Amino acid sequence: GIDDSEAFFEALKDEENIIAIVAPAAIVSFRGMDLELNGFLKSLGIKAVFDVSFGAELTTKSYIEFMKKNNPPVVISQPCPTIVTFLEIYRPELLKYLAPADSPMLHTMKMVREFFPEYKKYKIAVISPCYAKRREFDETGIGDYNVTIRSLENYISKNNINLATYPKVPYDGPKAERG
Repeated sequence: GIDDSEAFFEALKDEENIIAIVAPAAIVSFRGMDLELNGFLKSLGIKAVFDVSFGAELTTKSYIEFMKKNNPPVVISQPCPTIVTFLEIYRPELLKYLAPADSPMLHTMKMVREFFPEYKKYKIAVISPCYAKRREFDETGIGDYNVTIRSLENYISKNNINLATYPKVPYDGPKAERG
């Protein structure tokens, strides 16, 4: 896997225009301080922070529409590039069962590009637990920095940062209901 955290932090130092999309795993990883994490990210220069939970709702909607229209015998969800790669290499006969929908992260990035034109030319940092997400960015051409939660936790620890000292900043964009 690839973690772009070093390049991400350098780009922020260079005042590059970056937005972030944050996986729902941040809520657990940062012990319920995901809104403080948003405050921290914005203090670093991130211009907007979007919740991938909303992208999960878009993905679920796509799955439901596909299943209602096509009534497939089996559907394999594909939010994980590792699963897709595994099937491509070891079980290509199952590829036909992959849901024809974007992952929650890709849905979120596409939503930002389409409905938030003010961020159209901004780079996108993805904050998630997944080292394999970079593969999805490279294959789709969307997404710039894969910043793993582990590398972000290490950065916070190494720099003696206390998230509790940052303001609770709500996510930009639409709120998730169930995602």
